[in-house]
Amino acid sequence: MIDERGGAARRQRFDPEPLRARYTLKIHRLELDVRLGCRAEERARPQKVELDATLRFAAPPTACRSDRLDDTVCYAELAEVAQALAASREYHLVEHLGHELYTAIRRRLSDDTQVELSVRKVAPPIAGLRGGVSFAIEEEPTR
Repeated sequence: MIDERGGAARRQRFDPEPLRARYTLKIHRLELDVRLGCRAEERARPQKVELDATLRFAAPPTACRSDRLDDTVCYAELAEVAQALAASREYHLVEHLGHELYTAIRRRLSDDTQVELSVRKVAPPIAGLRGGVSFAIEEEPTR
């Protein structure tokens, strides 16, 4: 890099801390097989539901510097918890399924981690409904 005077410009060391960075882990479109629906016929066979989750950390996870799985939230474990819970029983409403998934995931996180979760019923039996239907739970940031 050359400065306006033709000399080499000084490089400043990047320090992300003063920028007040947000540290977020997102799980996108985790596919769950769920017996979900108001009527027994709809619950007779598992159907696709997608889960999205956003975890916002109050401080950078230690794993940002250590590169160790033990120093962060293991999203594979969260996925296993969600998949097992979804397959464990029948659900009548997407709202109830969403709340159960939120509760199970929330239990595995520290209190200072903020959670947003959305579940989407991909193909509900409603004529003309092409994008499915979703239910979301979003925690308010603590101040």
